[in-house]
Amino acid sequence: AAAAGRAAITHGLAEPPAEDAAPPIPCDRCGGALPPSDVEPRVLELVKRCSERWSTQDMRCVKCKMVQKNNYAMYCECAGNYVTDLDPDHFQKYLQAAREAAEFFKFEMLYSTCNHFLKGFNTEEKCPWDAF
Repeated sequence: AAAAGRAAITHGLAEPPAEDAAPPIPCDRCGGALPPSDVEPRVLELVKRCSERWSTQDMRCVKCKMVQKNNYAMYCECAGNYVTDLDPDHFQKYLQAAREAAEFFKFEMLYSTCNHFLKGFNTEEKCPWDAF
């Protein structure tokens, strides 16, 4: 009888879930639980694709909007500054949100990957050419 009571309390589970176990991930369509082992690789792939897009984006001149031709040039031929095509704040917020989700769902690889990419946004580190 005690075992039956415990099973009823845990909603039919033989054993209650471990306290350090990841919370269930509900499916948007059916409401069922998705296995974390299927979700983490998909989200990780999205984060990697976004970081590839960030890494391979063009730099554009603020004044004339031309794409940077020479990767080593600090200024455009028109004397304008170069800026990224993508908004760095938006990308950083995306990575932070992915890292928070990884922490909540206990996705270690995703958490580690997001931390790695976020290190590039450390505002305390200055670019070497900022000294000039």
